[in-house]
Amino acid sequence: MKTLEKDLIRHLKEDKIPYPDFEAMWNGIQQAEDRRHENSLLMEQKSMKLSRWKKTIIASCIALLCVATPVFAWNWNFGDLLKNRSGIQTALNKGLGQKIDQSVTHAGVTFTLHTALVDENRTFFVYSINIGDRSGDHWNFENMKIMDEKGNTIDGSYNHQWDEKHNVLNGYFETDWIPSQSSEQVRFSALGFQSLETVTQPIALELQNASVQTFAVELNGIDTVTVQPLIQESNEVMLSSMVAFSDSKVFRYASPQLIVKSNNKLIKGLNHASYGEPGINNEFKMKQLYSMEDLKGESTQYLLQYNRMEERLNKEWAFNIELNKKSMNNSTYMKKVNIAVDHANAPFHINELIISPTQIRLLTSHEEKYMRYPFIDFFLEVDGATWQGGEYFDASLPQENTLRFERPAGLEITKDSAIFLIGKYEVVWHEGGEEPITLKAISEQKQTITTNVGDYPVKWTYYRKEGAVYLESGSDNPAFGGINQTYRMTEEGKIPSEQLTNNFTGDGNNKAIEKFRDYSGDELTIYIYQYTTDDPSKEMKIPLPPME
Repeated sequence: MKTLEKDLIRHLKEDKIPYPDFEAMWNGIQQAEDRRHENSLLMEQKSMKLSRWKKTIIASCIALLCVATPVFAWNWNFGDLLKNRSGIQTALNKGLGQKIDQSVTHAGVTFTLHTALVDENRTFFVYSINIGDRSGDHWNFENMKIMDEKGNTIDGSYNHQWDEKHNVLNGYFETDWIPSQSSEQVRFSALGFQSLETVTQPIALELQNASVQTFAVELNGIDTVTVQPLIQESNEVMLSSMVAFSDSKVFRYASPQLIVKSNNKLIKGLNHASYGEPGINNEFKMKQLYSMEDLKGESTQYLLQYNRMEERLNKEWAFNIELNKKSMNNSTYMKKVNIAVDHANAPFHINELIISPTQIRLLTSHEEKYMRYPFIDFFLEVDGATWQGGEYFDASLPQENTLRFERPAGLEITKDSAIFLIGKYEVVWHEGGEEPITLKAISEQKQTITTNVGDYPVKWTYYRKEGAVYLESGSDNPAFGGINQTYRMTEEGKIPSEQLTNNFTGDGNNKAIEKFRDYSGDELTIYIYQYTTDDPSKEMKIPLPPME
């Protein structure tokens, strides 16, 4: 799954989302899946594509209470909600953006749109939700969206968190869509308010039993949870779990998670976790890595934690707004550039530089479709100040990528500023080739062979369990990044393995576990899709043209 890590890491590290919109999240991960060339890989997941939000035009005659409120001084308490959106925080602190301050109330739930920030990079709404005297642990909306003047639906990401001081939820809605003109009439709406409660249920997991263990839940729309512990040579254990639903609608809000406690204290997992991969029948899959030492205690307890719906309001909180980007665009600088980045394995071009009050973007392109850029981390340097950004892409534009950098507080860029793009931690992708690897005399006993993959020795450990052949791979050479996936050949074509570990690129871990289901042969010949090589010390530094 090495092509998905950018998306997954962004979800796991940037936003603390206790009750995510899984369909919107999965649509983002779907884009990452589209990059993977022929790798019909696992997350994988996409044999079961979740439907896009339906583009439904909501009639304006819906009965609602819409009050245009006067502008009051609002003491925002964002907490860590905008911790990775420093440009937005800076713009709000400066009083930039378009004041809206309109409220809609249904059944005691008041949704207030406060401000819109619109520039050449994105559209960003700031809102608050007053839930009245409702109980619950989490509160959410099933969907938020914008409808443009032509009736097109624009999806985005949204998140909010509880403000103890003001007893409201503060949040944002963000999308890459921007008005095609300086101003445009849009309809913003939030639909389907949910009040959720977090519940837990113990499961009697046997850690030393590497079989798939199934536990009945049969409550609140959840049918079963299955867990398979995979103990690795590094004294770590991967808990691969899957939640099946008796009510498919529960998938959208349950946010299940396998948690581990000792003496009633939560045991923190290691990195390399992933959540939300849908199974063939719309199950919810998870992969979590722990240190074996942390799980050895007699008081260790395994629990399934998930959200149960307490209340749902089938209402729409809607706002008709004229978005205006004039004020923000007065402070936006845009320049066409033509800078070739001549990397030996992954060359690309920088085509445009956009500097807005909230964000700096580099629009880039490449000849190879869905090309992976050769560096894991990208930074921008302005007059000696350096900060990290990220790589983003649109699956509908397979030869284009965008590098985005939030604008730090206090950053001033002038025509004399020296600006550089910096790439760190080089990762090079290699085709696996047609050289076969044969696993002989397969049995329940673990066996090991070593082969050369490129210039690197790779150890393969294989064995049979419950009708499947398990395969572990890794190298003692840290310059070897890892195998992304293997496959076997049949008369019908390639049969890819099922990946059991999260093989993130550039994390220093080249170990992987995969399996071939329902294989009873004594010999198995496999082939490698792709593998990577790592050079954490490799950097590039590209000067960008000064402002004019």
